[in-house]
Amino acid sequence: MADLFGLLLALGAIGLFGLTLAGEFGAFHAPLDIINHFRPLILLAALAVLVPAALLIRRRAGLVAVVLSAIVLVTQGRIVVPEHIRPPAALAAMPGPAATTVTVATYNMLKHHTSSERLAAWVRDEGIDVIVLQEVGLGGRKAVAELARILPHVHAPDGALALLSRYPLSEPELVRPLFDKGARTRPDLIAATVQLPGRDPLRVVGVHFGWPQPAGIGQPIQFDWLAQDYLASSRPQRLLVAGDFNSAPGSFAFRRLAAVLPLARATHGLMSFPTRRGVFGLHPPRPFLAIDHIFAGRDLTPLQVARGPDLGSDHFPVIARFGLR
Repeated sequence: MADLFGLLLALGAIGLFGLTLAGEFGAFHAPLDIINHFRPLILLAALAVLVPAALLIRRRAGLVAVVLSAIVLVTQGRIVVPEHIRPPAALAAMPGPAATTVTVATYNMLKHHTSSERLAAWVRDEGIDVIVLQEVGLGGRKAVAELARILPHVHAPDGALALLSRYPLSEPELVRPLFDKGARTRPDLIAATVQLPGRDPLRVVGVHFGWPQPAGIGQPIQFDWLAQDYLASSRPQRLLVAGDFNSAPGSFAFRRLAAVLPLARATHGLMSFPTRRGVFGLHPPRPFLAIDHIFAGRDLTPLQVARGPDLGSDHFPVIARFGLR
């Protein structure tokens, strides 16, 4: 029985090692980069193999399982572990009583599946100042109307995106998706300048990117357009970009985007997808993908970042409270 168990562990370790190796080639071959969205799951699976395999290390199969799963742990851990370590500097940078804060949220509503009453109650209870919504759709108009009682300044020119604010908005903008030979080359994008009382204005950009498939086109092109074209002339110090990126921090595509954006990501280690509503017939007990993000300029210090409750969509909302310089 021990030999059979050791063999199963060795086969599992070989499979995880193969996935990890293929994922590393995702830096050069976009289709393989899909694997890297699931780095946390691969790391946990490797740990689940390593622990029992260590008890069988005197057997050849056990030794193979230990060595390969350890390689997987190191390879995936170098990306996953730093993602889940919160920097202590955020607490030290907390502003004094006279400083202004702004609370921002992003949420993919999945159209009519979101409870408008629960969403409005959450926004009110959390004291949210600005929220960007994706996949509003016809079914989400009721939710937008409900939120407008709390956040009266609304920019919602179409059925895909909405931006609502406690404070007046100016310079509203909407960028609709652009397609080239069937590939989506621009994301859904909505933007407006929030006129904060007694402070310099804040430019808020809400985005909804396409899926990482088909690989090599679509999402990477949308990332390039945002960083190199759309934000090229922006004032990054007081800029905030939030939304559904449909890309996890472990992927090479997302890491390239984060490296070139003139902003810092506030949402580290924050799994936001999926909810118990499920996806592709799966109903996981906890979310395992971090695909909803908030990036902010250097004039915004993240004080608190959290995942919101399940409001009916397949995404959890994400909320961040910033101190303003």
